[in-house]
This record gives sequence, structure tokens and C-alpha cells, in this order.
Amino acid sequence: MVEDLIPEPFIDAVTTASVMVLQLNPGLDPVGDPIAHADLRFRKALFANLRHEASDWPFHFLDPRFRQSTPGGRWWTARTKKLAEAVGYERLAKQLAVVEWFPYKSTRFKPGCRVDSQQYGLFLVSSAIRRGALIVISRRAAWWEHDPTSV
Repeated sequence: MVEDLIPEPFIDAVTTASVMVLQLNPGLDPVGDPIAHADLRFRKALFANLRHEASDWPFHFLDPRFRQSTPGGRWWTARTKKLAEAVGYERLAKQLAVVEWFPYKSTRFKPGCRVDSQQYGLFLVSSAIRRGALIVISRRAAWWEHDPTSV
């Protein structure tokens, strides 16, 4: 089941967003995620995200089509509700980005796994810092402050 899911190392606008949230890994909803990832519209959005393609909704989980129909959409909508009320979902979707420490979904994060994409994630974070983006570390700040190969 998990092997059929598309990795989510970041949520786009990572090259332009003014706010970047650093997470550990995308959570897994064992029922909802396989259904969402099988939806052709959502798969297209996930692959466009991975290719950094331009989109009206770069933070695809805030796209009206996916806010309530995907587990990630419901999760992010709940956590950004007050921000969205202040600035609107469309603006938020263009100014907010996420980088995941580990790009693969799981029900529980386990330290020790390393993949090459972590280096790309760190590059995205470094680029965001250089352009003056606000960086919000949601968990495990010490990990983000060190080389992922040392954890």
C-alpha cells in the first residue's frame, strides 16, 4: 500500500514562498491516502509539485478540490484556518511552503532513515533562508540544524 503512494518531500512554492515550515514526514492515513493518491487530479497535482510546475494553487492541499477530499488537505486546512481567514486560501497557497525531513508517508516517524532527497530538502531550506523567508521548524530543530547524514 505505502509503496503505491507518491513521495511528498515538499509542498511547493518552495522557491518563492515567504514562509517555509519544516516538518518531519508526511503522515499516513491508511484508508484515505491510497484513495487520494489514486485520484487522477490529485496525482497530477502531486507530480506537478515534484516538478516545481507553476500552479494557481502551489500549496496543493489548500486547493479547493483537495482541502476536504484528501487527508493532507484536511490536516493542513485545520492547521492554517486562522491564517486563511486573515489572508485567504489563495494567497496562503502561494506564500506557504513545506519541506519534509523524510519524504515518505508513515503512521509514525522513526529516526535513522536517510535518503538522497534530504540533501535537496536542505538546499531548498538554505535557498529560502538566503531569500529572507521566515523558517518555522515544527519539530526536531536540532535535526534541521545538522547534516541529515549525521542523524
